[in-house]
Amino acid sequence: MKHLCKRDLDLFHVVQKIMGELARANCLNLKSVRPLEKRKCARYFGRCSVKGNIRMRVRDVKNGKWAGRDEPYQIVDTMAHELAHLYSQQHGIGWFRAHTHLLHQMSSSVPPKVAGSASGVSIYERILALC
Repeated sequence: MKHLCKRDLDLFHVVQKIMGELARANCLNLKSVRPLEKRKCARYFGRCSVKGNIRMRVRDVKNGKWAGRDEPYQIVDTMAHELAHLYSQQHGIGWFRAHTHLLHQMSSSVPPKVAGSASGVSIYERILALC
């Protein structure tokens, strides 16, 4: 995690915690969440191995920003995308259903037990506050 600035490192720790909570809540076999190094796989925001190891980044390699204007959504979508691969490695109907379910969970209000969120605060809002 040496290549992350303090702000991105703080954000990444929150992302790790949220992904762990979501994986447990959905019975997904998540082993680890680590940063995807800048030099590796520049065209990807995340990768998920069949063993349950997720690598993702919080910034675009080329310009230091997310590709879209809505940075928190890009982070949340990447989190859901990679977690959905723990259900299905292929982008089939099972993966799509898992991805949609996870996005719904992350955009709706969550109880305080999920990643230390305050009651009534969505995961999306929590990420937004850190961006």
